[in-house]
Amino acid sequence: MSTDLFLLKFWGWLLTLVCGTYILRPSICKQILTMMEDDRFVLVTGWFSLILGVGTAVGSCRAPLKLLGIAFTVSGLLRLSFPDRMAPVSRFLKERPYIPLLISLTGFLIGIYFIVAAGNHPPQGS
Repeated sequence: MSTDLFLLKFWGWLLTLVCGTYILRPSICKQILTMMEDDRFVLVTGWFSLILGVGTAVGSCRAPLKLLGIAFTVSGLLRLSFPDRMAPVSRFLKERPYIPLLISLTGFLIGIYFIVAAGNHPPQGS
């Protein structure tokens, strides 16, 4: 399996499951936003986002995957550079629950698209 197909399936299932959970259980999203007020949590998620983003941006040839990797890389760099700025952003999003819901719905649809795109490729080899 090529790297692009692996990344499509990985990000497709990850986005679908995580964003689907946020859509079905908005209280979990509110808990995550509360945890984002802690600088240590922001730093850990920043490193995680940076590693996943760089790995995806470097390992993919497809434009949607490369854009997703760049977005996660920038997000990770911002979290690592300005962890104290995430608390006001988190409070802003908690006051407006429709914004995280729309972001989750968009991520869910992108995840479904990635899963379908990964399934539409014929097997290579033989």
